[in-house]
Amino acid sequence: MSKKHLTVKPHIFTFYHIFSRVFFLLIFPFLQQIFLNPESIWQRIAYTVLNTLLIVFIGVVICLEYKQISYIQHTDRIVCKKGFFRHNEIFLPIREITVISVTRSIILWLVHCNRVYIGSSTCFRVHRAELFTGSTAACKIINLTTGLVQKKQVYKSRLLAPFFMSLTRSNTLTGTLALSVILNRLSILLGERASNLVADSLSFFQNLLAGFVPPALAYAAGTIFAGFLFELINQIISNAGFTCLYSKKHLYVYKGVLKKSILCINREFINGVLIKQSLLMCIAGLYTLSVLYTGIKEDKNSGVYIPLTFGNKLNRYVGTIVPVEKACNVIRPQKKAVKSYLCAPLIFLLITAAVCLRLSESFNTNFISSFTAVALVPFGVLWLWFRLLAYKHCGIAYGNKSIRVNYYSRLNLMSAIIYKSSAARIEIRQSPWQQIFKKCHLILYVCDKKKITVKVKHLSLKNAVDFAEDFMADKALEP
Repeated sequence: MSKKHLTVKPHIFTFYHIFSRVFFLLIFPFLQQIFLNPESIWQRIAYTVLNTLLIVFIGVVICLEYKQISYIQHTDRIVCKKGFFRHNEIFLPIREITVISVTRSIILWLVHCNRVYIGSSTCFRVHRAELFTGSTAACKIINLTTGLVQKKQVYKSRLLAPFFMSLTRSNTLTGTLALSVILNRLSILLGERASNLVADSLSFFQNLLAGFVPPALAYAAGTIFAGFLFELINQIISNAGFTCLYSKKHLYVYKGVLKKSILCINREFINGVLIKQSLLMCIAGLYTLSVLYTGIKEDKNSGVYIPLTFGNKLNRYVGTIVPVEKACNVIRPQKKAVKSYLCAPLIFLLITAAVCLRLSESFNTNFISSFTAVALVPFGVLWLWFRLLAYKHCGIAYGNKSIRVNYYSRLNLMSAIIYKSSAARIEIRQSPWQQIFKKCHLILYVCDKKKITVKVKHLSLKNAVDFAEDFMADKALEP
C-alpha cells in the first residue's frame, strides 16, 4: 500500500452543482397544480405532504451525494470517489495523467471555489476526475502531481495582446444572446424602465448609420455590435494576464482576471502545435498558437492558446513545445491549381456586380449600389487576396519525426506541426471534376482531444499518393 499524500474535501459549492442535476424533480408539484387541481381540504393536505416528502427526498439525495465525494492522492495514483446511487471509483496512475485543468468562473470566484479536472488517456478511452475545491487545495494537487520543479517562461502577454486575441475570437451571436438574457433579467428585477434605458442607448448607432442604411437595419446593427462588445469584454476577462511556462516534463498555462484558469499538460502527450492566422491577422502579420494534446474530452475550457505573436518570435515558441526540424520532402499545389483557389471569389464578385446592377435598374434606388460598394465588393477583393495567400501557403513538409501541414479553413490560414506518431490515418478524396484533372484533397486525421482533421486542397494526385505511401512506410517502422 502506498502512502497517502493528500486528501481533499469537496467545496460547499458542490451542493449547488448536485442540486442543478436533480432540479428537474421540482416540476412535479407544478404539474399537480395544473393537471390535478385539489378541491377538498384532504386532497390539499395529501398533496402538501407529498410535496414536502419530495423536497426532503431531494435534500437527502444531495447530502448523500456530497458525502460520497472524496479525493485521495497517493504517491503513485489518484483515487476519486463520487456517487451514492451509482457509485464510481476512478483510479488514475500519476505517470499516465495527461492534463490537469483548474478553472474558475465569476460565480466560482464569488464563492472562492475552483473546478479541477484531471484527465488520463489510455488506448481505449479518456478517463476524467472532477472536483470542486478551494484555491489552496487546487495548487497542492498540481504541485504534488507535477512536482516542485524549476519552470522557464515561454510567453507572457503584454497589455494589448489579450485585447487583440479577444477581438479575433469574440462571437457576436453568443454576446447578443447573453445580452438579451441580461436585459430580460433586468426587466424582471428592476422593471421595464431600467431595461428600456439600456435598449434606448442603442439608438446612438441608429442615428450614426441613418444616412447609409434604413433605421430598422441600423437598430439591428447596433444590437449586434453591442452583443459583440459584451462578448469582447468576456473574452478579455478570460485571456488577460496570459503566461505560459514549461519544465522538463510539463507545460503550464495561466490566464484570466476574474475567470481564471490554470492548465498543466504532460509534454509526453502533446501531439503538436496548430498555428492560426485569420484575415485580420494576415493583414497585421500576427499568429495564434494552439497546443494539441490528448486529455480531457469535450472540455471547452481547456484549450491552450498563446495569444498573439509576430513571425520573428514564432519559431522560438513552437520550438519549446515540439521540435522544429528541417523538412526532407515538400509537396505543394501545382501552378495550374491557382485557378481552383481563385474561382470562388471571382464568381462571387461577378454575381454581386450583376445582381446589384440589375436591382438598381429595376427599383431606381441607390441604396443597393451604396451597400455593394461599401461592403460586398471590398469583401470580395479581400477574399480574392486571401485565396492568393492560401495558394502560396498550402503544402506539406515532412521530416524524420514531424510533419508540417499548411492549409486553409474558411478565412483562416492554418499550419499544423504534429508528430508522425500522432497522425492516425490519411484519406485522399476526389470529386468527379478532380478525377478528370487528376487532383485531390488530402485529409490527415490527428489523434487529439478534438479529433482535428487537417485538409490540404487541390494537390496533385501523384504527389498525394507518394506522400501517403511514404508516411505509411515510416509508420510501419515505428516501435
